Amino acid sequence: MIRLLKRKSFWVALAVGAFIAAAVALLQRNSGSTGLRLACDGCFVAGILVGGAGCLMLAAGEGMFDVFGYGISFVLNLHWSGIFHKPEELRRESYADYKVRKSASRSSPGGVLLAGGIYLLLAAILLVIYFV
Repeated sequence: MIRLLKRKSFWVALAVGAFIAAAVALLQRNSGSTGLRLACDGCFVAGILVGGAGCLMLAAGEGMFDVFGYGISFVLNLHWSGIFHKPEELRRESYADYKVRKSASRSSPGGVLLAGGIYLLLAAILLVIYFV
């Protein structure tokens, strides 16, 4: 947990979530809602968007979208190989080699997932305070 707090991705996701929460609250301020309700709505939307991005990063990190990337790069290299100028070993690599090469450069989405969870927890706390 402490390692996640030291990651740059956590702080960037937290800042993006704060921007989203503020934007939602500002866009909804003319709806007649109170400040607490606006903050709750903003935190909920930020939590869903940031957490959803973290879930997509988690799925991509497990190799869920590798077949799409390999297929697109294979078709582009097959038809337009003069444009991209890839080395010969990358042009002829198999799907298994592609998957191993991609998995070596992936990072963990833990910081983004933690930031999304924090915004969802904050939205739940604000909702309880709003109804009490």
